[in-house]
Amino acid sequence: MPTPRKRVKIVAVANPRKEIGLLGEGIVAGYLRRRGHKILARNYTKPWGELDIVSERKGKLYVSEVKTVSKRPLEYRPEELIHVHKVRRIFRTTMSFLLEKGINEDVAWQLDGYVVVLRKNPEGKVIGGTLKRLPNIAGG
Repeated sequence: MPTPRKRVKIVAVANPRKEIGLLGEGIVAGYLRRRGHKILARNYTKPWGELDIVSERKGKLYVSEVKTVSKRPLEYRPEELIHVHKVRRIFRTTMSFLLEKGINEDVAWQLDGYVVVLRKNPEGKVIGGTLKRLPNIAGG
């Protein structure tokens, strides 16, 4: 009797940039889970901003801004995209998240940046990469 095949759910993403971004966010979410974080939200969106990942560890909230790139050579440092205007939008969106979830706004939290640089083979398949953490960019 043949063994049954596993069913795999395939999700199509029309925008390749969005697909790369989601892959990077997934890598960072796994990294955080392995370090004891509980993921509270991913891609929390408001008209004035988005939070890539919100997690909690030992009573402290962590907001993670993820920048993922896959093209080489890099013409810029991806962490440069986490500039003061972006940090302001993240702060405002974090305050909305706290209010909406009924979390005391005096809770300790910090913003960490993550840069994921994907490595691809000649056929374009992701075969590895690097993750760089930029801790405590801002917080409250």
